[in-house]
Amino acid sequence: MVVSDKSWKSLKQKLKVITRKTTPSTFDERIQKLNQTAQGWLNYFRKASIQGKLKELDGWLRNRLRYCIWHHWKKPERKRKNLLRLGIDQDHAYSWSRTRMGGWAVARSPILVTTITLDRLRKRGYMAMLTYYETRTYSGVRASPCQFLLAGRATRLPLCAFKSLRSSSSAFQILDELFSLML
Repeated sequence: MVVSDKSWKSLKQKLKVITRKTTPSTFDERIQKLNQTAQGWLNYFRKASIQGKLKELDGWLRNRLRYCIWHHWKKPERKRKNLLRLGIDQDHAYSWSRTRMGGWAVARSPILVTTITLDRLRKRGYMAMLTYYETRTYSGVRASPCQFLLAGRATRLPLCAFKSLRSSSSAFQILDELFSLML
């Protein structure tokens, strides 16, 4: 399956609307809308091989989020205090908070890239599109869930769970591993 240029442009436009600096929404609302949009789009195109494009799009999207955060801080003194909270030393925080660079340039600068990292964004609820895509697919192949009756209840496990099992394993070992995957 191939994703058309029109679909990529449509997705990017939707993400742009959500991450506009002037959109009156909280950061958590913005993250929730981003995750919903990304998950819907990725579920539709889950069979396509799009890792390279998603990696590029994720980087662009993180810069957009950094830009929203930078714009939300508004005043130089608030920028300085927040940079200090993020671990920047006093001199750099002061100079970067009063920079004459535009917001997009600051969002792509080392000062924000190293402080507002993917881990910090994850803590706020952001899920990278590539990460979501890789959890939903395995090497470009959709992992179809299989239903099993374990411990008296029906359980759905992805097929990739069985790749680690050897064909020479006893039934008890297989059931043991399946049960550990459920937890």
